[in-house]
Amino acid sequence: MTNRFGRIVMSNYPKHRDPKTITPHQRELNSKFAQSVRQTKLEMADPARRAYWQQLFDQQKPRLYATLRGFIIAQLNKE
Repeated sequence: MTNRFGRIVMSNYPKHRDPKTITPHQRELNSKFAQSVRQTKLEMADPARRAYWQQLFDQQKPRLYATLRGFIIAQLNKE
């Protein structure tokens, strides 16, 4: 879980070496993430819903690339 542009982004399912050390809060987050993964897989399995999400992504793509470009330029200027 990382913080990107003021939002929390979960990039992969959290793995724990010792399950006994997981806090209740971590268990809750793991459960939410697993539920999100299941829901996303169901959405992507339906061709109509997949087309809807692809259309939405295509509409947002220019803004996303502009944001990413600005972020990269800012990182390069830090050096």
